[in-house]
Amino acid sequence: MSELTWFDKPNPRAAFRQEWSAVMLIRPDQQQCDPPLGGGGAQHLQRLLVLAPIMALLAVMGWTASTGIPDSLSSYHGGQYRDLFVGGLIGTAVALLGYWGVTPIEDYTLNVAGFYATIVALVPNDIATQISEMATSGQTSPRDVVRIILGGALVTVVAFVFVDYTRSGWSMGWLAKGPGLLRNLTLTSLAVLAAYAVWLAVNVVNPATTFAWVHTPAAVLLFIHLGIAVAAQGWQWMPQAIEPSPARRRLYRAVVVGMLAAPVVVWLLLGLWLKLPQAVLVLEVIEVLLFSVFWISEIGRFWKVPNT
Repeated sequence: MSELTWFDKPNPRAAFRQEWSAVMLIRPDQQQCDPPLGGGGAQHLQRLLVLAPIMALLAVMGWTASTGIPDSLSSYHGGQYRDLFVGGLIGTAVALLGYWGVTPIEDYTLNVAGFYATIVALVPNDIATQISEMATSGQTSPRDVVRIILGGALVTVVAFVFVDYTRSGWSMGWLAKGPGLLRNLTLTSLAVLAAYAVWLAVNVVNPATTFAWVHTPAAVLLFIHLGIAVAAQGWQWMPQAIEPSPARRRLYRAVVVGMLAAPVVVWLLLGLWLKLPQAVLVLEVIEVLLFSVFWISEIGRFWKVPNT
C-alpha cells in the first residue's frame, strides 16, 4: 500500500471524499489508497461471485424439486450436492470479505456476514446426528474435525478483536465512535460476535455438547448482517456522488422491510397455520432472493465506475 493518502493523491473526487471522511469520523491518516466505491474489474468480479453460488443453488433446487424438497437450505449439506453447497458458501464468504463496501458500516457488516457464512458452510446443521451415526457404525467420527474447524474460527475472532482493538482503526476505532445508531449497531454486533466466540470455545473444549447450536445461530446472524448492509444503503446519509437514487433508496428500504417481515409472515402462515415442513426453506429462499435484489441493483449502480 502506498504511503500517500487520499488527500495527497490527485483525485477528482477528493472534495467529496473529505466530506465523507469527516461525516464518518475517519482521520486522513487512516484512509487507505483503494477506493471505497469499489469500482472496476476486481470489485465487479467479487460482486458477481457473490451471486454465482446463489444462482447455482436455486438452479439445483428447481432441478431436483421433482425428487423431493428439503426442509431447509442447510439440508444440502448431505447428499450429492454437498460440495456445491459448501463450496458455494465458501466462495460467497470470500467474496463478501474481499468486497469493499460503499460505506464503513456496509463494509463491516458484509465482512462479519462472510465469517458467519464460513461457519454455516463448514459445520453441518445435523452434525450431532452424523456423529451419532458414525459412532454406531464404527466409522471415524467427524467430532475432531469439527473441533479443529471451530478452533480455527475461534482463533480468527480473537485475532480480529485483538488487532482491531490495539490498532483502533476500524470497528472499535472510528466506526464505534460514529453517530449514535452507527455506534450502537457496531457495538451490538461486536458483543454478539464475542458471545458467539465464547460459545465456539465451549464446543471446542467440551465435545459432549456435540456442537449444538453452532450452525443455526451462524445462519441467523448471517441474514441479520446482510439486512443491516442493505439498511445502510437504504437510510444512511452519504455524499451525493455515491448516494443511491431516490428510487433505489425506496427499493432498498422495501427489501429491508421484507427481510424483517418474512420471518413473522412465514412462521404464522406456513409454520403455525399450514404446518408446512419446508417453512424454513421458504423463509431462507425469500431472504436470499431479497438480498439478491439489493445486490443486483448495486451491480448496476456501480458497473460503469472506473478504477482509480
